[in-house]
Amino acid sequence: MDTAQTVSLIEDILKGNKTRKDLDVVEDKALRAALQKVSFVVLEKQIAYRSLNDLRINYDKIINALSCAIVLLQSDKNFPGYSEAARHSLEIISLELPFHNAALYLVPENPGEDGLVELVGYYNREEQRVIITGDQEEPLIHGPEEGIIGWVSQHRETALLGDVERDTRFLPIDGLGMQVSSLICTPLVSRGKFMGVLSFSHHIKGFFHEHDIRILETMGEFIAYYLYHSVLVGCAEESP
Repeated sequence: MDTAQTVSLIEDILKGNKTRKDLDVVEDKALRAALQKVSFVVLEKQIAYRSLNDLRINYDKIINALSCAIVLLQSDKNFPGYSEAARHSLEIISLELPFHNAALYLVPENPGEDGLVELVGYYNREEQRVIITGDQEEPLIHGPEEGIIGWVSQHRETALLGDVERDTRFLPIDGLGMQVSSLICTPLVSRGKFMGVLSFSHHIKGFFHEHDIRILETMGEFIAYYLYHSVLVGCAEESP
């Protein structure tokens, strides 16, 4: 192997176009060992960059979630019913966490059976707008085990779907007509009372990771707390 070929090979290694296995064809043992060391250093550098990028993304998500929680807790708006409070929460979520779709489901006032949740509204990331379900529309209700929303409602557990096409729990109804490839949703519980489900989705597969679970669960705790107390105070204010 002449000098020009060696230089070209090193450039390919630095660009990440060659793996250590590709270097097995180099006949000179000393040169092959040196090139493999360079390849190993490049691989370590790539891993370090990916780790730092993941930390940055995770940090940004935490900051945005915390900002959303603070805005909710500082809100002086109180409501006579959970639906009104949930719609207000969704509007704040769309402002503080605008980089993915979001949806809020609540237990109906007269559910009839355990595990039912009804869509209150959702935020469409692509259209950059909040869609609130109207009183005149047919309510979108998930029964127990109906789609991933129904599964979370029934089991009271957070669900993470890195690829919705590979999870049999996901149904088209869960996508709300939007392009959804990955999804994460958590139950809303306050003082032991199940109140509904909070869902985030994205068009990119694998957008959500394991470290997002705790962030979303914390968000769910804040929203459930806000729903419970804003309605509690709202009802007290309306009482004679």
